[in-house]
Amino acid sequence: MNTFESERREAAFQKYLNNRATYEARVMAGGKKLPPGWNWHNGDIDAQRELFMRRYRNN
Repeated sequence: MNTFESERREAAFQKYLNNRATYEARVMAGGKKLPPGWNWHNGDIDAQRELFMRRYRNN
């Protein structure tokens, strides 16, 4: 994979993280709970990145 593609994938992952954080904040602000299993990663960004990139590779 070339540098451009790596940067594009990382940018997509960062957007995903931002969207996820926005969703979590809105759910919590509304007094609701996140879906079961939502935080499977326990805050491990590398685990999330690995899964995201694996899915990205297959699409």
